[in-house]
Amino acid sequence: MRHSLALLVLLVFISVSVNCATRSVARVPSTRGQVAVDVGIFYDSLAPYGRWFAVDDFGWVWTPYDVAFGWRPYTNGYWVFTDYGWTWVSNFRWGWAPFHYGRWHFHPRHGWIWIPGRVWGPAWVVWRHGPGWLGWGPMPPPRGWRVGMEFDIWNDPGDALGDYAFSFVEERNFAARNLQSHLALHARNVTLMRDTRSITNYERRENRFINRSFDADLIERAAGRSIPRQRVIDSDSPNRSERVSGNDVMVYRPNVAPARPDRTPPTTMPQRQRPTSPAELNRREEDERRRLENEQARERAALEAQHRQQQTRAPRQLDQEQMRRQQEAERRAQDEQARRERDTLKNRQETRRQVEPQAPKVPPRKSGDKPPEMPKRKPPE
Repeated sequence: MRHSLALLVLLVFISVSVNCATRSVARVPSTRGQVAVDVGIFYDSLAPYGRWFAVDDFGWVWTPYDVAFGWRPYTNGYWVFTDYGWTWVSNFRWGWAPFHYGRWHFHPRHGWIWIPGRVWGPAWVVWRHGPGWLGWGPMPPPRGWRVGMEFDIWNDPGDALGDYAFSFVEERNFAARNLQSHLALHARNVTLMRDTRSITNYERRENRFINRSFDADLIERAAGRSIPRQRVIDSDSPNRSERVSGNDVMVYRPNVAPARPDRTPPTTMPQRQRPTSPAELNRREEDERRRLENEQARERAALEAQHRQQQTRAPRQLDQEQMRRQQEAERRAQDEQARRERDTLKNRQETRRQVEPQAPKVPPRKSGDKPPEMPKRKPPE
């Protein structure tokens, strides 16, 4: 009887231990896939969505097609709080790669370019915080940084990023799904940079990087609601990546080996159904310039409207003088941003004329010229 009772207790203990172990494993974030690839995985995956080209200091880089005027990385999407800290979920189909691997850099001719990297992270950005505001900008690469070299995290980039690279939003709107509509006007960055400080803090734990810059409770207090705690799980395809499903965030994050690829990325643009005629190309470029001018006019009007509101809330002479200097700095920043956007558009159009297939230019017919004769069809034999 004693032996039977002891055996029963042992069986119950084993059963409870197995169940506890199962529940414990279920709470552990999913592990990375073991399939190793090289950086060449980015070449073909990103080629339909942008252009690959070589740049001094960085080697092969990539820049996206069809992004909005004044676009900057980490703006078209939203933030979720996961077991990796604040994690970026992009609205772009190609977002699984350039917002979680590598680094972004603003090139004076090509605009924002992405330098591939092999370490996955929730989002490679630097953070700033001030009273009521949060800001982030793409983490810059060290000069001369190339694929396969030692991995660096800039926890305090100092002046490595200009104010134009940052996006700012009020704390209460930080976790909004329509984040892009809540971003501060670009020109206000010069003021918000002065009123905020760097809080960037990434921690390496068990071969994974976690964003510890600030916790979810900061946003919960500002927004007056709870922030879901979600889990990063692996997707087996980039087509099913960057997707939130319940408490899970599906990500595609292959293990990128340090070996250099034995090939170069495709450098040709996707072939259109037909070559672009010179007249059509001119119309398209003129339409782009007109849309840029309209967008910049809306930005100027919005900034002036904010300035008028500020003037009604500054009764003292000292406040008026400080506000006047601040507004002048914001107008200068807006003019500088407008210049960057015009230069980037001009360079993009020049590059497109060089690489995009174009229809041959047909000389105009002169009056009195006979139309070209059609080839005569042979009669059926």
